[in-house]
Amino acid sequence: MINNIPSDTWTRIVAELNDRLKDPSETLPNVQWLPETRLIKLLVDVRNTVQAPKTLTGTKLLGFLAASKLARKLPFEDFSEGEKPYAIYFLEFGGSPLISPIELLQATQSSYERTVICYFTALARHELTTQETPHHHVATLKAPPKQTQFERVADSEPTNDSERKPSLGTLLFRYQGVPYYVTQRDPTLTPG
Repeated sequence: MINNIPSDTWTRIVAELNDRLKDPSETLPNVQWLPETRLIKLLVDVRNTVQAPKTLTGTKLLGFLAASKLARKLPFEDFSEGEKPYAIYFLEFGGSPLISPIELLQATQSSYERTVICYFTALARHELTTQETPHHHVATLKAPPKQTQFERVADSEPTNDSERKPSLGTLLFRYQGVPYYVTQRDPTLTPG
C-alpha cells in the first residue's frame, strides 16, 4: 500500500498519467508544467480511466503525487489578491528545472479556453526584440460580435479616454518579479 492506495492501483494511475504526459497537445501545450486546476481534472480523468475508487479525488491524488515527489509546486514570490493563490506544478522525477516565461504561460494557458500569448512575450518568443519583457499576458478570445466593427462604432457613444482607467488585465501572479496577467481580446483584432 502506498498512501493507503493498493500498490497496483497506484502503479496504474502513475503509468496512465505518464502516458498522457508524453507529448504536448492542444489541451496540454506544456506537459511538464501544469496549473493545479488542470492537473486535478487530469488526475480525475486518469482515475476514471484506470477504474480506481471514486474516493480518490483529484486533490487527494495530487497530494499523493506531491508526497511522492512526482509533482512539485513552483514557488511564486507573490500572488494576485484573490481567494486562492495560483499554483503550477512540475511533473517529473528529480529536481525542477528553470521554467522559461513561454513555458509558464503555456502552463497557464491550459486553465483557459481559446487563448493566445500576446504582447511582449510573443515578440520575445519570436526574437523580434531584445528588450526585457516588463510583463506577460495570456489573452482569452471573446465570442465574436454579431455586428461589424463599423456598426459597433456607429452605435457607440463617444467615450472620454481620459476618464478610462488603463488596465493590463487581471494579475495572476508574479514570477521572478515579472507580473503575469490574463485579459480578454476580440478575435477579429487578433490576426494570426
